[in-house]
Formats: sequence, structure tokens, C-alpha cells
Amino acid sequence: MNITHELRPPFTILRLEGSLDLQSAPVFRATVNSHLQAGRVHLVLDLTGVTFLDSSGLTAIVGAWTTISRLQSSLRACNLQSPVRRVFSLTRVDKALPLYPDLAAALADPPPVPANGPGAGPTPPPSPDQP
Repeated sequence: MNITHELRPPFTILRLEGSLDLQSAPVFRATVNSHLQAGRVHLVLDLTGVTFLDSSGLTAIVGAWTTISRLQSSLRACNLQSPVRRVFSLTRVDKALPLYPDLAAALADPPPVPANGPGAGPTPPPSPDQP
């Protein structure tokens, strides 16, 4: 798995290439957490290059979506190839995670306004030593 990023404020695009599976899921989680800790809280997953997705990879994406949702931030995915789209559909992840046909569409849809008002920003995730 190769993951690159591009900043397009307010979004950070994460481009994934290869298999998102048991071996690469920890790298994906660490990458997402790194961006969140850096204050990049609106992430777009460009899945054009993802050729395989297993349950570990799907769990990593759902876990990222759960964390980001709690932060009142956003996660969206685009350019799903047929095998990946099928996994999203069979597991109904496509009903929860916003999916877009291409990167332009994903970037054109503005991120949500935090529940505590415009400009309030997300609450940072707790550090690992806090309960």
C-alpha cells in the first residue's frame, strides 16, 4: 500500500494505491491519525488505485469514519473501483460514508459546519494516555 497526500484546503486528499488489507491497514490508520493530529480534519480518500480491500481494510476505513465523525469533521471517498465498490455495497458502508464518482465531485461538496457553530472547529482527539 502506498499512500500520498495533497492539501486542497479545506480538504486533505489521501491517495491510496495497492491493497488495503491486514498488512496495510495499520499504515492507513497511522496516516489518518497523523493528519488528524496535524489539524487536517476533512479527508478525502481517493481510492482509484485500490485493487483489493479485505475486512481489515474495511474496518480501518469505518474506524477512521467513526473517529472523524466524533470530531465533527468529514471523511469521504471517491473513485471506487468495481471490486471495492462491491465490498462497500455488500457491507452497506456505502449508506454511511459519503461516496463520490470522482475527485472533482468530492471536492465540490463543502464540508459540514460543526454542530457548535461556524468556525468552532473540531475537538482534538484525546491523547492515548487520557481516558
